[in-house]
Amino acid sequence: MNYDKKIMIRFVFIMIISLIIGGFIGFLIGGYYQELFEWSIYLSDLMITYGVFAYGIGYFLLLISTIYYFKAKSYLKALEDEINYETANKTLSKAMIFNNVAMPLMFICLGLSAFSLFDLGMISFLLIVVYIVWTLILSNVIIKSIKQMAPEKKGNVFDVKFQKDWYESCDELEKLQIGNACYKTFKCMTNIYLVSAVIICCLSYTGFISPFWILFIGMLWILQQAIYSIYCMKENI
Repeated sequence: MNYDKKIMIRFVFIMIISLIIGGFIGFLIGGYYQELFEWSIYLSDLMITYGVFAYGIGYFLLLISTIYYFKAKSYLKALEDEINYETANKTLSKAMIFNNVAMPLMFICLGLSAFSLFDLGMISFLLIVVYIVWTLILSNVIIKSIKQMAPEKKGNVFDVKFQKDWYESCDELEKLQIGNACYKTFKCMTNIYLVSAVIICCLSYTGFISPFWILFIGMLWILQQAIYSIYCMKENI
């Protein structure tokens, strides 16, 4: 009971602090509404005008990923050395991280540069094509290098069943690591959705953004919770 009381007191304390912070933010927004509104329009116009340069960030990430890949290749030439094996594995993991981030970033770039891309014509088309091709080729060679170190691994990045085949070829320890990573990702994303929903609600109430965004974030949050619950239920059957 003492433990439950401590939890309840902590919860009430957090709620009170949150209300105070929310009220303070609301006061600031109300006091500087016109200035903040003008800044929001200015930033929106800025992103529309120069959004195409966001591709530079994506290409930079792909370049870093490529550098890590070639560094790993140099270690793969001496796999009989255990130190080289561990170093190659960590380097390939870093290459995969940057490449994985580059793919969703491409869609952010597409959204930010929606208007400016039309003005660039063929250049915009080449930007997108080169970005996609580079990402896919890099994913393929990284996976092949991992297979070189672990021949038991299965899956082709160009196959829609790649994730399934790769997971099934993992041993029990790797599956446990994947499960732990997925659970931590779920917890992290739940907090991110919560914070995002609160921020979007505040911005929507003040008229800075369309109420559509809370619907969009809310539906993604609902899908995450529903999918997680359904799979948990299936695992218990």
